[in-house]
Amino acid sequence: MRAARPLLEKRDHNLKEQPSFLPSNNQPLVPAVLEDYPVSRRDVGGGDIVHNRNFCHRFESKNRKKRKKNSPEERQKLLALEKTNMVQSLRWAGLDDLATEIDLCHKEFVVLRCGHCGTSFGQPRTCHSRLCPYCAEARGARIHAKRQSDLSKYNNYVFLTLTRRSIKHITKDDVQFTYACWEKLYRRKFMQDRCYGAIATFEVTHRRPGFHPQLHILIATRDCPLPIKDIRKAWKGYTGAWWCHIERVKPPLADAMRELVKYPLKPIDFFKKPEALKEYVQAIQHVQLIRGYGCFRYIREAFKPHAPLSNTPCPRCGVKGYLEKIGDREPITKFRRMPWGWLYLPNAPPVL
Repeated sequence: MRAARPLLEKRDHNLKEQPSFLPSNNQPLVPAVLEDYPVSRRDVGGGDIVHNRNFCHRFESKNRKKRKKNSPEERQKLLALEKTNMVQSLRWAGLDDLATEIDLCHKEFVVLRCGHCGTSFGQPRTCHSRLCPYCAEARGARIHAKRQSDLSKYNNYVFLTLTRRSIKHITKDDVQFTYACWEKLYRRKFMQDRCYGAIATFEVTHRRPGFHPQLHILIATRDCPLPIKDIRKAWKGYTGAWWCHIERVKPPLADAMRELVKYPLKPIDFFKKPEALKEYVQAIQHVQLIRGYGCFRYIREAFKPHAPLSNTPCPRCGVKGYLEKIGDREPITKFRRMPWGWLYLPNAPPVL
């Protein structure tokens, strides 16, 4: 019987030129070869992870097409679809109260009137849940607005991903242990000499072996690159897994901050597994999932921002101190989406 050809040999015929960082067909793919990657392409395997056929696809094209940025209308449609999937998955998991709370988010409005410009507009009633796409989007925008001056002080940002071995069940102790391992790594001298600060968030995926915890970290670095070899060695000593990935972050930073805040929403990827989703929701209750370190140690932002009307500016004219409440729990059919917010039109015909 003819022996099967190696996977890398099969993929090499489809490449126009042999990448310099891939080994030859007679050499095994070992982590030592990956040490020669540039900073933006370092990708180190860990644990029992085996490089699959998608490994070669990531480096076939040097000039990738940039992902098209969605318009505000398309963004709202995507958020509505994500919320629908989340609500459906929570109901399958038996979390009806949380599902109803998220389902009513952005469906009822508080009506406010500005005495300066005379505009009547709506403020959506939110659920303030970390699993709600609308609330997570608003939270990311608030964090970036409050810390924009701090984020703009540094020019070099990298995105570090650290993963652990798969676990059969997940609890609060597993989340705290993952952050404790990262804090040990961040306090190492080779990290302190190269980092100004970091923002870390927690993510969990679910595959056949079980839950797969991950940490996604936005790091403000100095001019020198991070030592991937030392990071891998230290992380393996703490968790037993040495998979990590580093890539450079390009502006605008608002997009990176928005993606960081939305990583806890990843359970929509396994919404058809109600038992796993329920276990995940119970594990993250009363646990801080976004944490700051170094110059970003005060990055924490509450999901329930409390601001009196006297300190709230009008979204249309921007003047403070003239807002008054004139209605509550009005349906979305009485409002029209404008570039500056939700315009209140109680007598307008519904838009078909």
